[in-house]
Order: sequence, then structure tokens, then C-alpha cells
Amino acid sequence: VMQVFLNLTNEIDSDTITHVIEEFVEVFADRMAPFAVELAQQLRDTFMRVMGDVVSNQPELNSSNIEDISDKTMAAMGVLKTMGTLVLNLENSPEVVYRLEEVVFPIARFVLDQRVVDLYDEVFEILDCCLFAVKAVSPNAWNLFGAIYACFKNDGVDFIEEMLPLLDNYVTYGMDTVATNSDLQERLFDMIESVMKSDRVGENECICACKLAETIMLHGRGKVDGMIPGFISLAAAYLLVGDAIKTTPFLVHALEIVLNALHYNPVITLNVLEQYQWTEGIFTRLVQSTSKFSRVHDKKLLIFGLTAVLNIPAAQLPPSLQNGLPQLFEAVLHVFQSLGKAIEARDALERMYEGDDDDEAFDNEFEWDGAEDELDGGEDFEDVDDADEMQSAFLKELAGQAAKALGSDEDEADLNSDDDDDDDFGSPLDEEYTLESPLDEIDAYIHLQDKLAEMQHANAAVYDAIVQNLSQENTQFVQSLMEEANRQREALAAQQQQS
Repeated sequence: VMQVFLNLTNEIDSDTITHVIEEFVEVFADRMAPFAVELAQQLRDTFMRVMGDVVSNQPELNSSNIEDISDKTMAAMGVLKTMGTLVLNLENSPEVVYRLEEVVFPIARFVLDQRVVDLYDEVFEILDCCLFAVKAVSPNAWNLFGAIYACFKNDGVDFIEEMLPLLDNYVTYGMDTVATNSDLQERLFDMIESVMKSDRVGENECICACKLAETIMLHGRGKVDGMIPGFISLAAAYLLVGDAIKTTPFLVHALEIVLNALHYNPVITLNVLEQYQWTEGIFTRLVQSTSKFSRVHDKKLLIFGLTAVLNIPAAQLPPSLQNGLPQLFEAVLHVFQSLGKAIEARDALERMYEGDDDDEAFDNEFEWDGAEDELDGGEDFEDVDDADEMQSAFLKELAGQAAKALGSDEDEADLNSDDDDDDDFGSPLDEEYTLESPLDEIDAYIHLQDKLAEMQHANAAVYDAIVQNLSQENTQFVQSLMEEANRQREALAAQQQQS
């Protein structure tokens, strides 16, 4: 059957046929592994034939052939989507995906070298799927990185959102190579800097640059010291200018560059801040904005970043921070007050998205009637044309409903409040239960307990400074956090025994 479809693509350049092939691949994914390489090779041949016609006709583009070229481009796009579906459904067969790379990567290089902008999105997605499926960056993938970088320098600032998942995978699964290759570090930093300094992009693109910097710092702890000062400088250029940041998401991600740097190495970070006299301004902005850190990831990063500062010996702390240690610790406690609710909301979101029907409380709260249900903004699901947009809208709705179900109006108002005078920043970031990072492996309660114990033993001056100024209410709250840490340790020990 598949051969018949492939023969048709050689006779008719139609994206309808390639869409049928894509559906076929998805439905029979469990049977495709033995034929995957051969299928990919035939798809490659079809793609190169179609795109050969497109490229050869580009210099003679006119009203008589523009429709034909458009049809051929759409057909080529359909072939790429089919190949992407094929790779994605072979995630459990990494040895097959490695063989597919030899077929896919030349196509990707062709698109990037020829600057076929209409196909960038599909190419970046296929490459992202390849790296994610094998959880590694092969030599062939690294050989392609130069073409990806050249594409970025030519057109990529405008495509950073589409490139981000791929770049994230290069860093996540290829950090050992990045850590030992200064040229790769320079190129990655150049991409981040180019976006942050570009006047062609908005804050969404700058957020992508912040996310890439975060991935580098989280996965490269202790391995990329030379990149840290540059990251801090890029964030400070926005954080220290009153009206440079317009939205809450960008404010949070810019602050998280600093928090990631503190978590990476607080001494390096504070030295940079002190060198340029940024310490007081950055920490003031940070403490004033803690209520904007709404996701579990944001809250944990804030906890880890600030506790890293508190574990530095008092004599090595900048004077501007020595007097503000109680305020930093209170900021940490403030985050813990809402961390439990945030974790519950994220877990509820995951249960709802994965269709867990065991939680009656949430079954009663969320009753979905398919396309007839409406989003909070009055937008009907059936009015959303694109499937990806519908899925995104649905996830946002679930995130909002989970927050409402797990917190009272008073709690929600506290989450959305902000100490800044700026009232135009909008809502906090929506929870992302699919977000994964090395922070997931660290329990925040156990982390705080360990850091306080280390502080009491080796940094008594700082420990005394933060503990002696606690109110009775906060003293009791710290005790409750320690009790929760003990429960978490017992639960982890039980899990380890069972495994």
C-alpha cells in the first residue's frame, strides 16, 4: 500500500497524498521499523525531485509558474512532515533513528544551504525529533550544526522560536562536547546575544534566548564558567532599565538568567555584579518580583538561587547584601508558602491532560463537552483553525482551571500580585507540566534543610543573621518545612527500597 502512495507522489506533486502517507505512518507506527529506512529513502528521493524543480524555477519566477512552485513546495513540506512523523514514532528504536539520520540530514542541509525559508520549520522539527529520539548528538548531527548556525546568521533571528527545541537538544544531549569546544560555546553565545540585542524581534524571541542560556547553565554546571559573565550582562541590560521589559514572562526569564547564574556559581555571579555595580539593583528587582514566579520550575529556581547566596561566607558577601540577608531568606520562605499549591496544580494539570479519571474532585470541576465548550476568553474550540493552536489553547485552559480549583480567590490574588509599581505586566506564566530540567531531580524541601544545616555548621554568621530576625510565625513555618523535608526523605527512602 505504501509503495502505491509513493508511486503516486512521483506522478502527482500533491500535499494531499503526502498527508495520507503521514497518517498511514502514524497509524501503523508499530510496524514501520523494519521498513523505515527504505521508506525514508524513497521519501528523500521524492523530496529532492520536487525541490529540484522548485529551485531550478526560482530564477524564472513569474505569474505563470508561481502557482506550480507553490504546489510543489507544499508537497515537499508534506514529505518532510511525514519523515518527521516517522522519526517521532521510532523513539523506542534509536538504532533505526541513527540510520535515518543518514537520510534526513542531507535533506536538512539542502534546505538550510538553499535558504528555503518556507521549509525551515519542518526541518528544525525533524532534526529536533532525531536528537530527542536517540537522546544523544551524533557526529553527523554535530557536522550539521555549522549549517544551522549559518542559517541563523542569515535568517535565524526571525526563526529562533522554531529553532529553540533543536538547540535545546544540542545542549542537553551534547553538553560534553559543548563543554570542551570553545568554538561551539562562542556560536551558542552569539546566537543568544544576537537575539537579545536585535531590534527585529520582540520579547517572545528574547524569552527563547533566555531559555537557551538557562539550558546551558543547568546542564553545564562547572563546565562553562566563561559564558556566565556574558549571560549576566545580557540580562542586566534589560533589568536595570526601568521600562525595558514590558511583560511578566520576559521579566521572569530575564531574572532567571541571574538566578541560574547564582545556582551555577554564586561567587562568579556576585563578582560580576559587583564589578559593574549591579548587585543592589538586580537583587532589589528580584526580591520585588518574587510573586511573579508562578510555575514550579520558577519557584524552585528562585529557592536554589537565593540559598546559594546565603551559603557564601559572610565576609565574602558584598556589603550591599550583608545587611539584606534576612530579606533574602524571607523571600525564600515567601516562595515556599505557595510552592505546595503550585506542585498540586501542576500534578492536577498532568492528570487532566493524560485523562486520569480517578480524581473525582477534578472530574466534578472540569466537564468538557468537546467542541461545544468555550475558553475563558469566549473563544470556541471549533473556531481555532490549527490543531496546534487548539491544543495550546486547551492546555492554557487546563492550567487556569487547575489553579482555580486548587486555590481560593485570595490565594490566586496573592499569586498574581506584585510589589512593583508596574501594573501593566499582565498575568503570571502558565504552568507547563511537560517542562523538564535538572532541577526536577532536586527536592526543594530537602535542599533547604541541607543548606541550613551546612550554614549552621560552616557559616554561622549568616545563619545567625537570618534566624535571629525571624518572626515567631516564620520560625514556626521553617519548622514545618523541616518536617516536610523529613517526610520527603522517608518517601524517597521507601521508593529506593521498592526499586
